[in-house]
Amino acid sequence: MLIADCGTVWTKIKDLNNNSNSVVKTQDLFKDGGYYFHWSTGHMGKNASANYENELVSLAAGALENIKDNNFTVVDVGGRDIKYCSFK
Repeated sequence: MLIADCGTVWTKIKDLNNNSNSVVKTQDLFKDGGYYFHWSTGHMGKNASANYENELVSLAAGALENIKDNNFTVVDVGGRDIKYCSFK
């Protein structure tokens, strides 16, 4: 199963079958039809997967799952923009 964060510049891919990670230029990934993912997020992922979740929802859910503090901010610096979620 492939899951990905398909950003405008870079796509981060996790292959759950062999627990590998890769980072690929998004323009190279999709120029010939490219990959199709089981789950994706990111600006370019909506039409490239069976299941899609908004990247801010994914960022917030992942932060809440992994950060045990009650008051924190998590930042995603992308090639096109910067997103953040604050929790208090």
